[in-house]
Amino acid sequence: MPRLFDPIAIGPLTLQNRVLRSATHEGMADPAGNPTPALAGLYRRLLDSGAGGVITGCVAVSADSTTLQGMCVLDSDRRVALWRDVLGRELTAVGAPLIVQLVHGGGQALGPRTQAPSRRKYNPGGHVAEAMADSQIEQAIQSFVGAIRRARDIGFAGAQLHAAHGYLLAQFLSPLFNRRTDPWGGTLANRVRIVEQILARARRSAPDFPVLVKISAYSFSPGDSGVEDAARTAALLEQAGCSAIEVSCGNLEDGFSTTRCPAVPSKAVVTLMSRFGRMPAVAKSIVRLCVPFVLRRRRPLHNYNVAAARQVKSAVKIPVIVTGGIRTLADMERIVGDGDADCVALCRPFIAEPDIVERLRAGQARSRCTDCCWCMIGAVEHPLRCYGVKAEAFTAEPVLNSAEANAAFAERSRREGHR
Repeated sequence: MPRLFDPIAIGPLTLQNRVLRSATHEGMADPAGNPTPALAGLYRRLLDSGAGGVITGCVAVSADSTTLQGMCVLDSDRRVALWRDVLGRELTAVGAPLIVQLVHGGGQALGPRTQAPSRRKYNPGGHVAEAMADSQIEQAIQSFVGAIRRARDIGFAGAQLHAAHGYLLAQFLSPLFNRRTDPWGGTLANRVRIVEQILARARRSAPDFPVLVKISAYSFSPGDSGVEDAARTAALLEQAGCSAIEVSCGNLEDGFSTTRCPAVPSKAVVTLMSRFGRMPAVAKSIVRLCVPFVLRRRRPLHNYNVAAARQVKSAVKIPVIVTGGIRTLADMERIVGDGDADCVALCRPFIAEPDIVERLRAGQARSRCTDCCWCMIGAVEHPLRCYGVKAEAFTAEPVLNSAEANAAFAERSRREGHR
């Protein structure tokens, strides 16, 4: 039976334990999309945290595909030397491997003119994305493959394709966002094709460089795909050369689904987002009342992707990583020991306590993160930080055994309308 602090291999990489830092937007790029010393300092702390591996915040594969302010871009060879200069110490340090997450925002990218598999209005941005031509799909594939090669040349230990949370690759995987009737849409095999192409070409240009993929196993949007499709998708990606699958959920239109909180942080919205900060006090009060109706929160708060990860794991032989509200040492040990997933990935706990893994190894029972989500609202326009805001009292929601977990997931799916 595997244990949480046992090593594990992901392709040619060996992780010293099974606790990873899941990709988290840092907002620490300069205006040109290049890494800064502040970002290098954050990675240094994370790499010294005792984590088995550290996945960076999302890095855009092209300048027109960024999704948030302060996002790094890796779109040309001229950036390689700069990345090496800024992150040289972090890339050569003994310890956890540093894996870069690569993303194309698609319909959720910044700016009024965006591209997506099919023409569609995207929320919360509210702009209409135009359907991509074949040449634009090819260009997106080349952007990813080029970024993977550059990541290897920079010295990253691996790359992760962000195919979750409603970004471009997730839009292609989804029957809700992808209404194409050509070879890039329709059947699951067609919808997966773009990610398969990236993986196949990356293996030719960087054969020994591990490429992971992050997927959403389900969402709360009617007409979207569910866990069965996620398991089949994972199997197709394994055949295409994927080194590991990280299981998450949701898209940005779901509100607080990918990241959950006991109460919608309405005060954080009017405090940390500039478009509301300039409003009169009365207007701010009205916004605070309206925010929970726009950003719906989801339950359960903790361990909400574990059952889905177990189903995905049953379909593949490559390592499966699960993220999503995992907070206690006991739950982490149970997830790995029961075989629900091979690794756990944490996001907000690393923001609250960058040395969380060493704390857990020393016997700390749970993360001190209160799930207030101020950090997630703040990261939209500000560098990543923990605001230390007290949320509702923590209520433990232990991981169920596999049969109970799958039954609970099926019941929650029925109630909330996703498959």
